[in-house]
Amino acid sequence: MFWRNRIALILVLLTFTAACSSSSEDAAAPPTVVPDATAEPTATTPAPTSSPTPPPAPTEPPPATEPPAPPPPTPVPTETPTPDSEPAQQPPVQLLNVYWLQGEDLAVSGGAVPTASPARAAIERLLSGPDFSDEQRGMETAIAEGVTLLGLTIRDGRAIVDLSPEFEAVSYGTAGELAMVAQLVFTVTQFPTVDSVDIWIDGVERDYILSHGLDAHDLTRENFYDQAPEILVEHPFAGQSVWAPFRVTGFSRTFESNVQWQLATDGEVIASGFTTANQPDVGRHGPFEFVVDLGDVDRSLLRTLQLTVFETSAEDGSTINAHVVPVFLNGSGPAPSPDVGVPFLRSDGIGPIDFGTPVDQARAILEETFGPPLRPASQIDCEGDTSSQLVWDQFQLNLSPEDTVEGWFYRFSDPPMTAASGLTPGTTLGDLVAAHPDVSFYRDTLSTEFLFSESADQIAGFVTDDGEHVVALYAGWTCFFR
Repeated sequence: MFWRNRIALILVLLTFTAACSSSSEDAAAPPTVVPDATAEPTATTPAPTSSPTPPPAPTEPPPATEPPAPPPPTPVPTETPTPDSEPAQQPPVQLLNVYWLQGEDLAVSGGAVPTASPARAAIERLLSGPDFSDEQRGMETAIAEGVTLLGLTIRDGRAIVDLSPEFEAVSYGTAGELAMVAQLVFTVTQFPTVDSVDIWIDGVERDYILSHGLDAHDLTRENFYDQAPEILVEHPFAGQSVWAPFRVTGFSRTFESNVQWQLATDGEVIASGFTTANQPDVGRHGPFEFVVDLGDVDRSLLRTLQLTVFETSAEDGSTINAHVVPVFLNGSGPAPSPDVGVPFLRSDGIGPIDFGTPVDQARAILEETFGPPLRPASQIDCEGDTSSQLVWDQFQLNLSPEDTVEGWFYRFSDPPMTAASGLTPGTTLGDLVAAHPDVSFYRDTLSTEFLFSESADQIAGFVTDDGEHVVALYAGWTCFFR
């Protein structure tokens, strides 16, 4: 669910399926091109492509028959189109949560997804069940396999979720049924346009669902907080890549609404703080929010950190109800500005170095600015092709078997490099879109990626899991383990 150095590193990403079926929540949008996910490393350039499917060959029409009588209409949630809305040219990147179970309590995972239909994408991700990354963190689901989303309508704060009959094909006690409905309700009500949920089954409105007759109308989070832990962090989710400062949100039920937090690496606390949850009453859950601001951090901290949100026991001062969230810190502070004389990142090279330049010549040029590389060129095997990488801290040149520069991958350097437009890791997505209106986003097994044209070719990159910042750029020939 987060990525580190993606070159020559196998990662497991939470993959959302952002399907765009017709519903009032789904504005019309062009399909997003998603590269095939494979288990093997593949050599690639940053341009995802899709091939048109040829039309089927014409066939003889079937003989005319008496049409059968139409079946009686089935009540299905309907759409309310927005007459003045224009279809988006590119689906926005949006952060989606999905709510699972860890033991008997609700838990959260998520990711940034290019979609114009966030509620639909989140529900369908929930119905598909935990992926490998979720399972490695002990997340499970109480929802039966094979459940499909038949319809979704969001109107006046109410979401009508129409599910296939498999949703009721379970044999749980009351606690299990409450857990599965809680998963759905929390997943749908994460969006500000949804206050409550109605569950329909197979196109039919129901007053009660499941074998224990649970209510199917006006379901809110308040109905299911007993299925949640005392403290639950919703953002960031476990494994999320972040750029400091970053916002932490969740809900809790603690003594006097007190919530404490700390951020640590290898057991050393590097930041800590305190906040108060907005609990509506004693013994009831309420939301909390705080910001982690690290200022200028040492690059050695750009790694997985442990965020712990907890309360202190009123009896003995011990830490209780701790919720630990591993996060991957990609950087801190605003995006750096380009320095005079520092090479620019280009779609067909770096600074004066064109793709095809002999590695010894390229190395001599870059050493004038960045010093010697951290290690000699190392060979990798990428889909049967042997190539090399020359690495300076967090950027590298990708070399051909003939020892010429054919690509680059960049996270940061000292001094920093940028593209000609000023784009660099740390740039916000808003600034990225403003600088490159042609940018397109897509989701693959690594993360949410983007692609834009620049002069001779294209530059691509990755964004943080919250969909707010650029965290890496690459161009030319690359080798990713997907």
